[in-house]
Amino acid sequence: MPYFLAAEKDYEGLDILEALQDIQYYISIVYHNLDMIGERDAAAQRHHATIERRDKLAITVADEEVEAILDLVGKIGIALASRK
Repeated sequence: MPYFLAAEKDYEGLDILEALQDIQYYISIVYHNLDMIGERDAAAQRHHATIERRDKLAITVADEEVEAILDLVGKIGIALASRK
């Protein structure tokens, strides 16, 4: 269990949300299997908070200027890759 908790702290510190979400789910399962209901509920709440955080970050606002810059970068990359 200490390794799961250490992994949770590490993923949170590194802001790797998908892995953080997974480890929080595993922690809640282990606590459930150990009949540690309070700890399970706390891990489940952290898991749901991580899901909400990922969902908020998934919503992106499209900026036309940024899109134009990325299109230009893509065209430059294609031109460079096709050179001989």
